[in-house]
Amino acid sequence: LNHQVWDLRRSGPKLPFRLLEFLNGLVSSHNLHAAFNARRLHLLGIVRWVLHLILEAAMLFNAADDASSSDSYSDGMGGLSQRHRGSANSGASSISPGLQWHASYPSITSTSVGGDPGNPLLRGCKTLLRRVLTYMLTPGDLEGIAGATVYTLSISDNRGRGRSDIVDSATSINDCNKLSPGPVARVYLLRLLEELVVDGVNEIVVANKDKNDVNQKDSTKSMDQPLVRPHSGGGTSNNPSYLAGSIIARKKNRPQGQGDPDINMHPNHQQAQAFLSAFSGILTPVWFACILEGCMEEASAGAALRLMILLLQSSPTFAAAFEDAGGFAPLVLSIPKFSTCPSIVLSMLSQLLHAPILHLPCFGTLDASQLCEVFESASDSTDLCLVDSTQGGIHTPSDPSCGIFALLAECL
Repeated sequence: LNHQVWDLRRSGPKLPFRLLEFLNGLVSSHNLHAAFNARRLHLLGIVRWVLHLILEAAMLFNAADDASSSDSYSDGMGGLSQRHRGSANSGASSISPGLQWHASYPSITSTSVGGDPGNPLLRGCKTLLRRVLTYMLTPGDLEGIAGATVYTLSISDNRGRGRSDIVDSATSINDCNKLSPGPVARVYLLRLLEELVVDGVNEIVVANKDKNDVNQKDSTKSMDQPLVRPHSGGGTSNNPSYLAGSIIARKKNRPQGQGDPDINMHPNHQQAQAFLSAFSGILTPVWFACILEGCMEEASAGAALRLMILLLQSSPTFAAAFEDAGGFAPLVLSIPKFSTCPSIVLSMLSQLLHAPILHLPCFGTLDASQLCEVFESASDSTDLCLVDSTQGGIHTPSDPSCGIFALLAECL
């Protein structure tokens, strides 16, 4: 599977895409041996291979775009002789990928509201990772995904830089609304992490539901719980809000200092928290600050902030580490530059108004009446009420300047 052997640069995306289709078929839900195939592929190092393929493909897509932009720039320079342009193009073609690596760029606006970036190769990589990691997920896998996400920040977008004098305003505006390959790969990886968090916890919930089905006394209770469907990263979840509610749920009138476990706490609460703690130990507040500081467009920044708010609302371990790291204060240098992005504002309002982020719809524009209607039904849910001594979730930080209100005020 070493793509350096069969020269990915010259072979183009068709060969790895066909290989991904075959591997995805081995771990598809329709395959009776999906679990066995996923574990065997995991032991063979398929996760590391796919992550490397994502980064390599993103760089090749980006290099092909830079080469085409350079050609357009050369064609627009009337003072450059044909001989010099020919030599420049021949030198560029020797180091640049072929035309087969050119790809259409999705709109930042549509991707920010949960739309798919539309890159078949990178989407196939994400699908394969999700199917394999559903059956076998290790801390090393999370570290690899986190490291690859940070590396995408180095895949810069050079379109339009240094050529503003010859590019017309319409083209410049159109390019600014296009998502380049580096951010596309980053969006896929961030949504993969969100899906792994949500689906992993939902699997724990379903495991408890299966145990309840054995007991005839609890059969009616288990029938009331709807089936859990796979979560789509960046979108609204129709599943029961276990992450935003039951994990950290406390009754408002629960006596202080009571040692008995809460009767409303999920039976698999400890297992779910252990699962979330594994993510919190790798996706640290410093990691999120690094990602948000390096993002130059709102699509991947919105995906990163959404994932951070999800962990903040569901994992007391992450919330405690987040407050120790300064809360929202370090994000003052990164979030305000996206203050007009609806997905960024909705994530901040989700934390400010105590609304589960998984239940909020994705809006392309911010309408006051629409926001009031949504948050009136989603905010201040009784399932999200915490006692003052409980740390985590939507608790108020000790320093108001480090809270979400201060960050939102800075954006306004």
